[in-house]
Amino acid sequence: MAITGRLCDRLRAAFGRDNVFLDIDNIPYGADFVEHIELTLKQCDIVLVMIGPNWRGEMKGKCRIDEENDFVRNELRTALSRSMEILPILVAGARMPSSEEMPENIRSLARRNAAPLDIGRHFDRDAEKILFVMRDMAGKVGFTVSHWSSDIEFRCRRCGYQGWIEKLGWFRDHERPPTRCPQCGGKGYAE
Repeated sequence: MAITGRLCDRLRAAFGRDNVFLDIDNIPYGADFVEHIELTLKQCDIVLVMIGPNWRGEMKGKCRIDEENDFVRNELRTALSRSMEILPILVAGARMPSSEEMPENIRSLARRNAAPLDIGRHFDRDAEKILFVMRDMAGKVGFTVSHWSSDIEFRCRRCGYQGWIEKLGWFRDHERPPTRCPQCGGKGYAE
């Protein structure tokens, strides 16, 4: 869904590019999809579930979500089993599926209060509400917002580049703010 990309752009602007994972964009070519998703979910604290009108994958009397090896089902099962912060988002007039419409191992998703996301003229309003909720969720899992300005000293761990960069983003209380090297793209840390 194009709306997922729009929301992802908004989240990356608010939380930092490295802190937002979109499964269809962030899996390297050649990587095992299932393994990569499971490893990523172990590092995540908040999961957004985009639910459109055909979220269950209905075709020819069957639903994709009912298949044991369905990727969406397995992502949800993993997230729900870890007691992560989960926010269902209803797009394009979708309604929240009932628990009877879901496989047993993801039925607890139906008890989550979903946020609507208009794909038209109310997108900005709905996206701001979602960001507000996510900031609250981020606080619950130990993230704080950091308002950095320019003039942050940076050192790259890969190429040794040292310099001053501008960085804005989120980070855990006990971590130093991560960023990317302007020369090689490697990870480094603001000093």
